[in-house]
Amino acid sequence: MVPVPVATINTLLLGPGTTVTHEAIKTATAANCSVCWVGEDSLLFYAAGFLPTADTRNVKHQIALATNAVSSLQVARAMFAKRFPDAELDGKNLKSMMGMESHRIRALYPQKAKEYGVGWKGRQFIPGKFQLSDLTTLLSKP
Repeated sequence: MVPVPVATINTLLLGPGTTVTHEAIKTATAANCSVCWVGEDSLLFYAAGFLPTADTRNVKHQIALATNAVSSLQVARAMFAKRFPDAELDGKNLKSMMGMESHRIRALYPQKAKEYGVGWKGRQFIPGKFQLSDLTTLLSKP
């Protein structure tokens, strides 16, 4: 018996000699994991099982919005409006909205450092050279 994390995978390929219970197939399809019965080395495809009510309508809609420059920016503005309810976002491009988020986060670091009693001088990080990067120091209990 092998436990399979069906909620984290898209498709489960079952090859020759695989034994699977009816309950396991129900569990996989309920987690939106498709199940396919395939031949040796997955060269032949015999059958597929999936939840009949599952569809890709939301994914298709998201792809359509993301691949259109106008609608993609509208979605970004709507998302940033949730983060910055008082900000005027009309006419702003994605780069300027991302800059707003960057400023918000930069202001949050010292605030949280003070709240948790951690020394904060900024962040200097060199990928692959952790020993040369800034270390976090505990100042005192908050």
